[in-house]
Amino acid sequence: MTAKLKSTKQLVGQFQASAMDVRKDNKKAIGDAAQVVKKIGLVELGRATGGDGRLSHWGWSPRTKRYRAPQMGIGYKVVGQVDAVAYIRARPYGLWRFLESGSRPYTILARKKSRRQNAKRGALSFNGAFRERVFHPAQRPKHTWSRTIDRSRGPALEMYRRRMLSTTLDRFH
Repeated sequence: MTAKLKSTKQLVGQFQASAMDVRKDNKKAIGDAAQVVKKIGLVELGRATGGDGRLSHWGWSPRTKRYRAPQMGIGYKVVGQVDAVAYIRARPYGLWRFLESGSRPYTILARKKSRRQNAKRGALSFNGAFRERVFHPAQRPKHTWSRTIDRSRGPALEMYRRRMLSTTLDRFH
């Protein structure tokens, strides 16, 4: 509904009220922009992990006696009012870092119980054969987080602009 202004004093009063509410609007707009970054990041995560947001065979669960990787995700927290800032975090950080940077080739060695036991039965099972050491190949970097930031920059700014424009226009209608 459009309220008719009867005087300049009424218009000034409306501007002052609008200026006080801009703080709240800014925080909401920053939150909406952070939500856009989160959604795009989860899409990128799905591409890198096969859709489930987990890295296959990452974590061993003693309770279920099988591998169950932790669920990866993105969270955000908006701090402040006038100078609102959204802190966007990848969770858990270590798995995201692995996706972003990859890994170098390395050797997995057997636990040191005793050299005789290791020599007799081998230490690690790999493809059904027991070995004292296993060479793990490198994992190429997928740059999941970098792609998230690059692809979400434009849509997040657009969401912020739309939110601020719509709330400002709603005040004067």
